[in-house]
Amino acid sequence: MPRPSENAKGDDDVREAKHFLREALADGPRLAKDVEADAKNVGIAERTLRRARKALKVNATKAGFTAPWMWALP
Repeated sequence: MPRPSENAKGDDDVREAKHFLREALADGPRLAKDVEADAKNVGIAERTLRRARKALKVNATKAGFTAPWMWALP
């Protein structure tokens, strides 16, 4: 079981990642790989980004079988 201070740190990290996603996707859909790269560049861990994406209910779609993943705010 995580200590309270570790849980609070995780909550802060997810809050920061959610803020990042809102800004990154504010102008419309973007390539998932570009958003992931930008998040990594600002120090957001992949797992934290996934948790934030799930919390915000970010839409992940593909236009076709070989198309890249796109992320967009609901």
